[in-house]
Amino acid sequence: FKIGNSLADQQSGNEVVRLGSNESRILLMLAERPNEVLTRNELHEFVWREQGFEVDDSSLTQAISTLRKMLKDSTKSPEFVKTVPKRGYQLICTVERLSPLSSDSSSIEVEEPASDNNDASANEVETIVEPSLATPSDAIVEPEAPVVPEKAPVASLVEYD
Repeated sequence: FKIGNSLADQQSGNEVVRLGSNESRILLMLAERPNEVLTRNELHEFVWREQGFEVDDSSLTQAISTLRKMLKDSTKSPEFVKTVPKRGYQLICTVERLSPLSSDSSSIEVEEPASDNNDASANEVETIVEPSLATPSDAIVEPEAPVVPEKAPVASLVEYD
C-alpha cells in the first residue's frame, strides 16, 4: 500500500482508495508508535481536539472501522489494527524507519510481505506493513515485548525534515 492523502492497494492493480483525514491521522499516529497501545483519549486528542473539534467516542469507532475496511483488516483476526478492550488500539506490525528518497514528499508506501516491489519513486516515502503474530482479540499486549514471527509484516516509515 502507498499511504499519503489516499491509500493505494497495490495488490489489486493499484486501485486507489481515498483515506479520509481522520483515518489518515489515525494511521500515521499508529505507525509512529507500532505495537504500542494508543488510548482512545490520545487518538481523540490528536485527530479531533488538536483541530478544535470535540466528538463522541462513536466518531473514533467509525474511523477505525473505515480504516480497517481500507486495509482489508478484520476485527476477529486483525493483521494491522487491533482493538485492546477498555484501552484503545494497537498497530500490530513491525515498523522500519527508512531514509527519505527526497525531501519534497510526504507519502508512505505500505507493502505486503510477499511483494518484491522495490521501485519507489523519488516522490514517495516507503512503508512496508505486514501483520504480526495474531493474539486473541481480548488479550492485552504490552508494548515492551512485542512478538514478531519471522514472516511478520513490517512497516517502514520515512520521516522528512
